[in-house]
Amino acid sequence: MKSIHLKSISGDMSKGALSNRHTKIKIDNYDLDIVKEFLLNQTERDFFYIKDDFSSKKAMKAYDKYLDIVEELMDRGIFLDKYYARTTWELVTPQ
Repeated sequence: MKSIHLKSISGDMSKGALSNRHTKIKIDNYDLDIVKEFLLNQTERDFFYIKDDFSSKKAMKAYDKYLDIVEELMDRGIFLDKYYARTTWELVTPQ
């Protein structure tokens, strides 16, 4: 299986914010499910913001789920602190 990473694309852990380069996190095979869940939730939340619908019940439920997923990512040592949670990530396979 290819090496898989999360790469920051905006927010605290991205280039020009708290870092002088984009942050990359290597993802182990056994963490792929939680990372997939996180990225899908991140996209879902983005659509609520795009539609200016972030105060609806569905948006609040998605945000609550986001907090649960972030807690799991922190428990597993993938995210180290709140700054990782305040970052937008994409999945990459380094060349």
